[in-house]
Amino acid sequence: MSSEQIPLKQRALVFQGGGALGAYEAGVFQTLYKKFLKKMV
Repeated sequence: MSSEQIPLKQRALVFQGGGALGAYEAGVFQTLYKKFLKKMV
C-alpha cells in the first residue's frame, strides 16, 4: 500500500457489551456519522 492510499487521519470506535446495549451504541454511531457526514460534504 502506498502512502497516497493511507488516510491522514484515522479514528477508532470501540463498542462494549452486546444485545440491547450494542444496538443502542450502533444507533448512536449511525446518527453521529450521518450528522458529521453532512458537515464534511
